[in-house]
Amino acid sequence: MNKLELRQLLEEGEGYKIEFKEALSNLDKELVAFNNKRSVESTTPKTTLKTTPKTEGAILALLTADPRLRKADLARELSLTFTGIKYSIMKLTKSGVLRWTSSSKSGHWKVNKK
Repeated sequence: MNKLELRQLLEEGEGYKIEFKEALSNLDKELVAFNNKRSVESTTPKTTLKTTPKTEGAILALLTADPRLRKADLARELSLTFTGIKYSIMKLTKSGVLRWTSSSKSGHWKVNKK
């Protein structure tokens, strides 16, 4: 905004002020979104490396005690998101430590010792 536009804003009144405020509010949202994206990208890999082993250990302990627990039960029990539990279980199944046996509804988890 140059000096002429600012002078018009002050002289003309409320209509320009509202337009100016709306333009600024969109800019603020874009800056916040950009900043959040940068901070998440830089911290997520570090945090994942620290928390994933703890989460996987807790999941294995719970499933050893009760192999019929579902992902939603684990999420509630560990106070984690369903997506976080799903991610950890995917890693455990790919590594061969955890396996789902039987049918999709009446099955249970099998924890393999490695």
